[in-house]
Amino acid sequence: MLITEVEYDTIEPNDDSRWEWLELHNTSDSLLTLDGWALVDNLAADPLPTLVITPGGYLVVAAHRRLCQPLSQCAGAGGAGGRW
Repeated sequence: MLITEVEYDTIEPNDDSRWEWLELHNTSDSLLTLDGWALVDNLAADPLPTLVITPGGYLVVAAHRRLCQPLSQCAGAGGAGGRW
């Protein structure tokens, strides 16, 4: 698995964490299950939903689902302050 893109310091004023996202790429020949995975920083751990990335597939993980639509593989919180 590779982290292929990261947006962690957006130009949005004030609460820019709402606009953060990253892209995961499954470089293996097997399904990659994210069961038990979490995004962790020095303040909190946010567990990811149980999702599967197909071999060669990509997944965008965003603070808000609207940031990565209309992508077919996207995980994100539903609304402001929400979790997965």
